[in-house]
Amino acid sequence: ADLLETLADPPTGRTTRLEGIFGLCFRDAAGRISEATGAALAPSSLDDCGSPLQDGLLPAAGELTQINVEWTRGCPLSCAFCTWPRRQRRVRHFSSDYIARDIAWVLGAGYERVLICDPAINFKTSWLRLLVKTIEASDPEQRITFDAFLQYPCLSAEQAELLPRVRWDRLMLGLQTDDAEGLAALNRPRFVRERFEFAPLFKANQL
Repeated sequence: ADLLETLADPPTGRTTRLEGIFGLCFRDAAGRISEATGAALAPSSLDDCGSPLQDGLLPAAGELTQINVEWTRGCPLSCAFCTWPRRQRRVRHFSSDYIARDIAWVLGAGYERVLICDPAINFKTSWLRLLVKTIEASDPEQRITFDAFLQYPCLSAEQAELLPRVRWDRLMLGLQTDDAEGLAALNRPRFVRERFEFAPLFKANQL
């Protein structure tokens, strides 16, 4: 079943049809929250999902000069407070060609700022390296400023050298708590203060 097609149909019998859409949570006829049980339809390549930018679904920049992009799907953390299924602790990436086309569209449409919607761009240094290289090649004049999220346990000297090659407006790091019991309840790794003291690492690389 397709979510958009289902919502476009008359409400009669809609709950039954929603049950066939994988990954969907909804309220059934009795008002209880239910999870759909339909089969997953995962494309072999995320590029096959299409891009709202490249497919012409979004307008050119006007009063709003920031646009959000999604260049990954998933998350490896499986935090207790998150709705992402714990059984799917993986991340998939769109290709560098896809990202380059998105950036070309952003430049052509007159947007000045891009928020990368990703739990963190530095889970893997190999991905961060590819992302930085693609942004550099696609926007060599650095006309776009970027916002992104980082995971502090993943930060390394190599990542700190890679990050300044992109024109960032904001790099955001979050810390829910440093309490061991609280982190265990959230299904997060133990807090290591030495790993969180990244200011010298950033300062050395002029971030």
